[in-house]
Amino acid sequence: MKKYQLKIMIKNSKPPIWRRCVVPAGISFSKLSEFLNIVMGWSGKKTNEFEFYYKKLYLSDSDREGRKGECLKASEQLIDSYMEQEEWFTYTYDLEHQCQHRVTIEEVLEEEEVFASVMKFKGNCPAEDQNQESVYDVNAVNEQLKAFSATEDGTLEEDKMEEQLHGVMEHLFSQMEEEKKSDEVVQEEPKAVATNYYNDFIHINRMNLMASKAPKANHNVRRTEKKIYPNDPCICGSGKKYKHCCKGK
Repeated sequence: MKKYQLKIMIKNSKPPIWRRCVVPAGISFSKLSEFLNIVMGWSGKKTNEFEFYYKKLYLSDSDREGRKGECLKASEQLIDSYMEQEEWFTYTYDLEHQCQHRVTIEEVLEEEEVFASVMKFKGNCPAEDQNQESVYDVNAVNEQLKAFSATEDGTLEEDKMEEQLHGVMEHLFSQMEEEKKSDEVVQEEPKAVATNYYNDFIHINRMNLMASKAPKANHNVRRTEKKIYPNDPCICGSGKKYKHCCKGK
């Protein structure tokens, strides 16, 4: 399965706070925001947006004034084409307080494992609630990512598989229809050929039958002249035997 390796760093954090993770392909930006929130340790209760600076493009499901560029619905845009064409983007969590992350797209991977996971990390994110203890537990985060990836609402993976299956079925049905039409055309031609063969067969049998009923010619030739034997008198009248006279002349 295709995945994207990302490095997420909170901008202007000192010491740096970052996470290196992998997320599955085929998900929307709204689902990516949920993955990133889990990866970073955010509660996910705040509004968010993505910004591709050089494209002057924003992706968000929330309205905000002051955007200098086009804004698309995050829930309607898949991440794949952006991940494979861009080098980095900005993810903002909590639009009110502008907690910005620089997300670097490091690598495109092919792995059997379908779940998202955190590979490396450094630092704890600031606590959203003053009474909340913010200690990063990578094992707990990976378990949460695994559970989230496995749910129907977690990713578009099941929807994607269903869509792919639907596409395969449509393709098969289309092929079957084309083959059916092709067979109908092909079957029409052999009919004419078969009819010709049938007519030829009838004609040949009819001719054979007529020939069998026709009177047969008599090939036995009857001799009208008397046969001369070697010891008979010669026909020339010499008085000699035929074998000693005109035979062989």
